[in-house]
Amino acid sequence: MNKKTKYTFDPDWVMHPIYMIITQLIEYNISQKSFFEKTGLTENDLYKIVDDKIIIDKKLAKKLSDGCWYSSKMILNFQKAYTERSSRVSCIILPNKKELKWLK
Repeated sequence: MNKKTKYTFDPDWVMHPIYMIITQLIEYNISQKSFFEKTGLTENDLYKIVDDKIIIDKKLAKKLSDGCWYSSKMILNFQKAYTERSSRVSCIILPNKKELKWLK
């Protein structure tokens, strides 16, 4: 009998949930105006999320999913992974200057 070997992937980094969303919006050339109209959020709201002053919950995940192609469940999973791993990893990937320019 062959036993299947299970491999795990446990990187020493984690991506901030808003990074995933902003990079997608930039890639698909979605404007701020369009995103903010669809979500009802503001630039200030996104900065608060990046700064961990606002944690993504079900209600916020739904709003964010209205402005991008990620489902609210996937956005909550991004947040869960970020919350669970951010205190024990050596690298947190945040939006870079180019991505933050999208916010301006």
